[in-house]
Amino acid sequence: MPDEPQAPQHVSNGSTDIYPTLTITPPTHPNRFFAFPVLGILVKSILLIPVGVWLGFVTIAVMILQLINPFIILLTGKYWSTAASLSVGMMRLWARYVAYLYGFSDRYPWYSRQNVEWCAVEMATPTNPNHLFAIPLFGFLARSVLLIPFYVFTSVVSSGVGVTVYLVCWAPVLFTGRYPESVFEFGRNIIRLNLSLWAYLTGLSDKYPNFSIDLSSHKNKKIAIIVVGILFEVIYLLGNVRSLLTEP
Repeated sequence: MPDEPQAPQHVSNGSTDIYPTLTITPPTHPNRFFAFPVLGILVKSILLIPVGVWLGFVTIAVMILQLINPFIILLTGKYWSTAASLSVGMMRLWARYVAYLYGFSDRYPWYSRQNVEWCAVEMATPTNPNHLFAIPLFGFLARSVLLIPFYVFTSVVSSGVGVTVYLVCWAPVLFTGRYPESVFEFGRNIIRLNLSLWAYLTGLSDKYPNFSIDLSSHKNKKIAIIVVGILFEVIYLLGNVRSLLTEP
């Protein structure tokens, strides 16, 4: 059964202990054409090619600045504002890209690195960045190793919402014109998780990212999505192991 319809509202992660601050407007009249299995996601993927290319260039620019940023932190004790601004801008563009791809919004993401009305990401520039993590190469490797548990968790829940969006959500959108609130809320959490992973990896925060997923509403449905993600990842892992064992 689809979730009960809710009045349109801006929804955010709602806690100063969780970063970044993410606000997305829930879809009120999702496009039914995009809900057609295979066809909808194929058309969206084609439409997103220009933004995807631009996002790739922005990501490369961010990575280049991140190679320089550690030296600036060690020399000045401050996070490079240019690197922070571009990184947050990339996070905003990526959030809109994913929201459009998954149907959390039918508004095209476009190319701006600034916040838009329906999707906003806020991340403060660190005032006292950790100098140990700023040591070139060591800092990046240390953060990468520390992030392994969080990366595994994020991969599992992302798989769950991906499978649910592509295999389940099309039906209520196509036949009732409503996007399941439970999937939207869970998907918003997934976007936040991935953004926080990036923020920690690039030093925008020295506080380890929060694993929190909002289960205050639609708890059973969200747990089911997590279970789907675990099953998908296990099947994928077993498939890879089998392939390795059967290779000549």
